[in-house]
Amino acid sequence: MGRYFASIALLMAVVAVAPVSFAATRYVITDDNGGPNTASVYSLDTTTGAMTLITVLQAGGRGQGGTFSGFTVALKQDASCVFVFDSGSSDIAAFARAARYGKVGNYSNPVLNSSPFGGSIAITPNGKWLYASYTESQNIGAWRVNSNCSLSFIAAYVPSVGADSFSTLGVTPNGQGLVVPAPNHQAAEAFRINSNGTLTDVNFVSWKDVFTCTQQLCFPLGVDFTKDSELAVFGDSGEPLLSANLTRNGLTNPQAWPVVNAPGFSFPVLAILGADAYNGSGSLYAGTLGGQVPGEEPQVATIKFTEKPLNLQMGTATVIESPNLLDGQIATVGNIMIIAEQFNAIGVYRINSDGSVTLLNTVFDENASSLASFSMYPNTR
Repeated sequence: MGRYFASIALLMAVVAVAPVSFAATRYVITDDNGGPNTASVYSLDTTTGAMTLITVLQAGGRGQGGTFSGFTVALKQDASCVFVFDSGSSDIAAFARAARYGKVGNYSNPVLNSSPFGGSIAITPNGKWLYASYTESQNIGAWRVNSNCSLSFIAAYVPSVGADSFSTLGVTPNGQGLVVPAPNHQAAEAFRINSNGTLTDVNFVSWKDVFTCTQQLCFPLGVDFTKDSELAVFGDSGEPLLSANLTRNGLTNPQAWPVVNAPGFSFPVLAILGADAYNGSGSLYAGTLGGQVPGEEPQVATIKFTEKPLNLQMGTATVIESPNLLDGQIATVGNIMIIAEQFNAIGVYRINSDGSVTLLNTVFDENASSLASFSMYPNTR
């Protein structure tokens, strides 16, 4: 017990210092157990790839194993609040720094049900509003983040495109929009985030009639955005990567990019912009699950990306020698890439100058039974 409180005190001391002190250290907060849910907090040395377990947060609900492209951990930008989505019990666990990162409570609503296929959460940059996707009730929940990190339910929304297994969503960097992929409709929905946290449904776009998607079905999944909040890029449980422009009138100009042409590369469910690409030009990283076709291994592809004019071109692909068959989420910070490798491994890789990645370290999270999701702190790229 003394060791537990010592680790909490260490975490509190770390997040209390000025942001400039995070230059070489980041924090990885994992989630998703297929039973009693926990979140493991690791420090990450971005020079060596070393990871050190700091503490384990007891969420109190049930995990479900995640969706590979959805995020089930969210933090306020100053780390004063941490939220963990208990997808198996359809609740969100809240932790507060002011309470020594003790749990504030678990928050749910009868109209929101995420079982059995997981879901995703996202918090606005100002830390005032949190949104969650619920796969079984097939709707979106809006929550107000209170000063003590508790949550108050605002409303539930069904996107105008129709009911779907909304397993992923994303808040735009400017905090003004929420984008929700609707894979079964081959579409994505755009909501406007109002000043009181409510949502206004703006529109949806569909890739059904995009030529590439008439040849290879397109099912948008994990979403990422450029810094100016003018472009959304999507992973795909089909074959191409997908994009759509963001305007005041919602999503426009859906495009498909069959750029990932590496042997054995399929189902690029994640599309993550590196720091340069986030700012308009650089590398976009696509990750595959692996194991979907006999003999197929997980891979990460590096895509050459330019926002204006929009262009995606295949760079290189690296087979990930994961200790497990399936890979989950990926994230980048500088020239470091983190990969969740089911069922309980975290791979730390160096991104080389040619876009390939080299393994630096593998950590096994003894508290995870189905690790598919994690978040980084600070969440800058």
